[in-house]
Amino acid sequence: MADAVPSSEGLDLSALAWEGEETALIDLKKMLEDKKIDFTAATYGFGGQEIYLRKFLRARQLDPVKALLMIENNVKWREENKVDTCWDRLLENEKRETIAKLYWAYYCGHDRMGNWIYLEHTAAINFEGLFATCELPDLLHAHIQLQEYQTKVRYGIASARKSEVRARTTNIMDMRGLSMSMLTSTIKDLISKISTVNQDNYPEGLYQCFIVNAPWAFTMIYAFVKPFLNEHTQNKVKVRAFP
Repeated sequence: MADAVPSSEGLDLSALAWEGEETALIDLKKMLEDKKIDFTAATYGFGGQEIYLRKFLRARQLDPVKALLMIENNVKWREENKVDTCWDRLLENEKRETIAKLYWAYYCGHDRMGNWIYLEHTAAINFEGLFATCELPDLLHAHIQLQEYQTKVRYGIASARKSEVRARTTNIMDMRGLSMSMLTSTIKDLISKISTVNQDNYPEGLYQCFIVNAPWAFTMIYAFVKPFLNEHTQNKVKVRAFP
């Protein structure tokens, strides 16, 4: 990972705690200590352990037992997939160039809260071209690299701008041109695996999500995607239909 992570020194690392969060956080820290779980520094994104324990707690509605299980599974997943060194394993040039060219997604500034804005023209992504060059594991590996870069570098840049931790993104997903024919079994498999990676291992990374220019087909496709999202995440999604 070429970019240096901005220092958190001098930043306000406190988060607006949910009711009961501080008590749950104390309990979770004690459980981690008792079980000697190695939730190491390499695992954390910008802001360190404090921010990410809160994220796992919120993903499990402040239940420290469920959050502990989630963290245990996360540690195991990171070890099995060698996530901490994922940037040492770059895809072949042709595959990287194909993803950059055909996957229409960009970071484009910040929202009024200071969170990064992630813009994706979902319906314009050339999935057929992607899968002609890349296999599913390639795309998953690229996605994990993106998540690691986001949590460890982009969050730091956004936080430095506001002198407060900004460890979430606002997503804008443009569905103009979407059709049911795009939802092939291969695409379904990709969506389900990416959604699982995000939900289980990068919790509470979404501030809000705006679905714009949504045609009638989006209703059918979202019916497939929605079960992969927890209720808290579903409530962050706002849909604007195509006029």
